[in-house]
Amino acid sequence: MAAMFEGIENFLLRDFFSQNTFKKNYEMDNKQTTSDALDKRYEGYQKICLYGLGSVFWGAATGVLSNIQAQHPTWIFWGSIYFVVSLVLMLNGLTAASFSSSTPMALATAGLGAWTAYIYMLATFHVASLSFHSNVEECGYSMLISSIAVTIHWTYSSQDPLVFLVLGKLIVWLLLIVPYAIVKLLLLIPSGVTKLIRCHESSTTV
Repeated sequence: MAAMFEGIENFLLRDFFSQNTFKKNYEMDNKQTTSDALDKRYEGYQKICLYGLGSVFWGAATGVLSNIQAQHPTWIFWGSIYFVVSLVLMLNGLTAASFSSSTPMALATAGLGAWTAYIYMLATFHVASLSFHSNVEECGYSMLISSIAVTIHWTYSSQDPLVFLVLGKLIVWLLLIVPYAIVKLLLLIPSGVTKLIRCHESSTTV
């Protein structure tokens, strides 16, 4: 327990404010930055982007848009924009993963494209299941929660793009700093009370 508390304290007060906050963990491991390791990473991003793009061109996008038009016509404008943006990000991610040596910020672009493919799959599933929800808000909450869960896991697993990792560390820091301060304060109370008692005893003896 003490070791865990010390680890949390080190993260909150020391590690978070170090330069490592703006570095990916795998970049600090020489074994994971070799050309072979990076090629495998690009290959993984490429496969995920291809899977997402495949779902677009196999009719998922048009089918989902048709479903939106039938269920909620007012959503069609923003739905179309979302699918176009997702398509662009996945295409750029595929390009970066395929031509990593000449693409600016290749890892970030490929990672963003792969993450977009995951969120796109969640979006198509939830839109397709709209007719099975008695309340549209239920579907929205499900999409939000599942997207957050996937994003958190993606952030700490792939660590691309870096901005996701930095934001993830910031959120964890914000979630932990208040409980840490409360626990720290509670631990200081007994010692403070003891000092007050000793001061009182010394003053009475004098």
